[in-house]
Amino acid sequence: MLANGARPPRLSASAVSWAFVESGRTSYAVLISVYVFVPYLAAVLVGDPVKGQSLVAQLGQWAGLAAAAVAPLLGSTIDHLGRRKPLLIGLTLLSVPLCAALWFATPGELSVISVAVILAVTNVIFTLCEVSQNSLLVHATRRDEQAGASGLAHAFGNGVSVLVMIFVLWVFILPATMHAAWLPKTPWLSLSAARHEPERSSGPLCAILMIFSVVPMIFFTRDAPRASIPLSRAVRQGVADLRGLWGLMREAPAARVFLLSRMVFADAQGGIVMFTGVFAAGVLGWGPTELLVEGLVSSIFATLGGLFAGWLDNRIGAKRSLFLTLTGCLICALGEIGVSKSHIFWWAADPAISGRPWALPLFNTWPDFWFIGCDFGMSVFVVASFASSRTLMAQLAPPGRSAAFFGLFALSGRATAWACPWLVGLATAAFASQQLGYLPIAGMTVVGLAILAFVKAPPMLSEAPTLDALIQSPPRAVIPEP
Repeated sequence: MLANGARPPRLSASAVSWAFVESGRTSYAVLISVYVFVPYLAAVLVGDPVKGQSLVAQLGQWAGLAAAAVAPLLGSTIDHLGRRKPLLIGLTLLSVPLCAALWFATPGELSVISVAVILAVTNVIFTLCEVSQNSLLVHATRRDEQAGASGLAHAFGNGVSVLVMIFVLWVFILPATMHAAWLPKTPWLSLSAARHEPERSSGPLCAILMIFSVVPMIFFTRDAPRASIPLSRAVRQGVADLRGLWGLMREAPAARVFLLSRMVFADAQGGIVMFTGVFAAGVLGWGPTELLVEGLVSSIFATLGGLFAGWLDNRIGAKRSLFLTLTGCLICALGEIGVSKSHIFWWAADPAISGRPWALPLFNTWPDFWFIGCDFGMSVFVVASFASSRTLMAQLAPPGRSAAFFGLFALSGRATAWACPWLVGLATAAFASQQLGYLPIAGMTVVGLAILAFVKAPPMLSEAPTLDALIQSPPRAVIPEP
């Protein structure tokens, strides 16, 4: 955190290129997982959206468990190997042929199970990429750049995904379904809508984006120093570190409490992302057009959330920033609980009684407006909290153990990922209400905030010990260097 209203530093080329890596993964999440490919998988390849979603969810759950098991070991091993860039580049490029293979996801070529396995494996790879990139933060940036770079990464991710989504809609999707003067007459590359080639093209497009996302990092991002031990020994030492995991956690109490807090609130945030579309479709009756437009604009607000986090972290500190943005998530979730097609809490908002906010055919009721406002706020606060969480973890991780703790950071975001969907399902069934089914999301956010309150915030940069003070009174090494 910067003290006395000091202006944030201008980010170096190393910090900016580190942040740009996130554009590839986020674009994959937007195009493949949310708006284009997976809906095609469920509705066309499976033929039943409910069964298709169930299949993807089941394989996603196993992928999450696999990633949670591997991520801590990867983090511990990286700490002993030193360099992070080769691993991050290799993992990112490993996803390229997997993304490109989705072009062949048609009946008679790739089976539904094969496609689902490709998606699950890619999700595991992306988790390992996340650990590698996060652990590189403390080496690619100066301490005073970390908040800005972390927020910029999410801004890059969502900003590039917005541009890519607009491109896909304009040149591939919309020309196949409608005619307008501002649209191409036919989809680019003569893609056939009947064979669902516009939807399948999202795979190769993401493969190209993956390659471009790592190019600046290759040339400009600083890496950790190379260690002088072979890979086999690094893995053995990583396993030994995991055996002494509790001792490692005991030496860093603030990081331990933070990871416990994140395990709870990250699960609630995952539930928000997972159920927003289902909620809007079921409660407000939104169709694919409304959901796609909403998703596009929400991604723009999510971009602002990444920039907002970097600005806020530098002014009030990562912990206070995280507390504030999680509180914003809670308020928005409670706001969504109070909406229905004809009411906003106790206010009757039936269009026949209260009128409409405008004459446009989309989002033309006051409950639509209310939900959109809550969802846009949620987009800002969720992404800002993601960025602030990463900054706080970088500041709380003991020296020489950043990768190991970012492995635990990834684990904390996935260890209980099943809990929120399970609780939301129970609440929805118990109350026979989608709105009240959101109560566990609000409750888990409150619990996460309560635990976060006990995290000791890292000092301001101006409060950090000076070089003279370190020379006169050298600090005790919390954890021995590998």
